[in-house]
Amino acid sequence: MSDINLKITGMTCGHCVRAVTKALEGVPG
Repeated sequence: MSDINLKITGMTCGHCVRAVTKALEGVPG
């Protein structure tokens, strides 16, 4: 398992971070 740190402008709120993380978890690779 690897950690991915992303800087996404406008995605600083906890809910947005979780939404992005969940979306990334669905991406293969």
